[in-house]
Amino acid sequence: MLSRLVDSVVSGEATAWGLLGLLWSLTAVAAALQRSPRGPGAYARVFSLLALAMASAAVGLAATQALSIPRLTWRPSVEPAIVRPLGTSWRVLRGPPVPVTVDGLPDIGVPALDPEGRWVLYGLLSGEPIPGLRPAEPGPRAGGTLRICDDQDDCRPWPADWPPTNAVAATMELRFAAAAPLVSLAYDVEYRRYLVDDGAALPTLELEGRFTNGPSKAGPRALFVLRRLASGRFEGLRVVATADDQEATFRLDRAHANLTAAGWVRRWIAEPLLFASLLMLPAMGIGLLLAPRWLRASMKRRGASLRDAGLPVMIVPEARDRTDRGLAVLATEAALDGAMLPSGTVVRIGFAAAGARSVVSQRWLELPPAAGEPPLLEGVRPVGTLIPADPAPFARAARLWLLPTAHVAAVLACGLSIAAPALVALTSLLATR
Repeated sequence: MLSRLVDSVVSGEATAWGLLGLLWSLTAVAAALQRSPRGPGAYARVFSLLALAMASAAVGLAATQALSIPRLTWRPSVEPAIVRPLGTSWRVLRGPPVPVTVDGLPDIGVPALDPEGRWVLYGLLSGEPIPGLRPAEPGPRAGGTLRICDDQDDCRPWPADWPPTNAVAATMELRFAAAAPLVSLAYDVEYRRYLVDDGAALPTLELEGRFTNGPSKAGPRALFVLRRLASGRFEGLRVVATADDQEATFRLDRAHANLTAAGWVRRWIAEPLLFASLLMLPAMGIGLLLAPRWLRASMKRRGASLRDAGLPVMIVPEARDRTDRGLAVLATEAALDGAMLPSGTVVRIGFAAAGARSVVSQRWLELPPAAGEPPLLEGVRPVGTLIPADPAPFARAARLWLLPTAHVAAVLACGLSIAAPALVALTSLLATR
């Protein structure tokens, strides 16, 4: 199932991308429309958003596996020093290809003309003259020495300091798969196959085809493909030829990719963020169960005092309170440690406005009033914010106290479930530029 999903996403299957886009768009819209967790249905909205974030994160974990696989794209490269666009052969100069080492990496060198017209040995993958080698100069060919010739049959001897022509390039065959394996290094978009990590020692050089192959009249085809894996990078080169009745046309294509960057971002950044988003729903569920204990500890740190009114006191949150100041109205009179408050007195109540329901409790926790706060009534001491202390209303107040945190966590989880795969996709895209 995972391999099928990875293959669908990497190969650009419309159905897979359509479903991913629909899920991520729905998650983004739901998170954008979420406002303050207040009013009826606040729990349902917050936990629906957490569930949506959890689903997006679960799909995102599979999607990042696919998005971290670089897509190899063969792009035309105009390099007249190596490949001529028209003629009977793609070679600018006729001469044997030889194995070379450029900056410690294996390559294939071919005779070519540099911009100054000198006969030099070019590295096919490096695209530059091999450093440290002198250009081939006109002169007689020594016995047994190969020669280099141009189209006018002007020939020069193979320089003595150039690599020996009888050396064999150390190449090995890379492994490709048609279906997505569990571990893939890259995906070749044109050939529609995956480069498989078989644990071979790097660097690795592979030559598919032969340099001497001629163009085919059946249509464009690659005369040869040269690939190299080294230091976490893929570099490829091919010569595509098309023959007609008069002459052939040739095109040089290159492909390159960083094979490790997107995988590193997936493993160390995206997957931890997605796992955090995936666990946000159960974490908030556990948090609501522990909310009374946390709120009690918070009240203790803030110096709240326990007040016993003797009789149940009903306080109704004020529906007109648009500023979320926790204003409420006493529906019954209350005696709070010397503060006799008649019915209709406006007080502050904590963590109850979200439900807009009445709160009934005999015992109350009173937070110290703010410095300089005026008394509610003439001759009555200032009264601080009240929190119901009876078990049932206190548990409800504790959940309401934690609900804004759950709301922030839900919006954050939604954002991470979308941003993490996008970060991997962006890294993978940049890795092939």
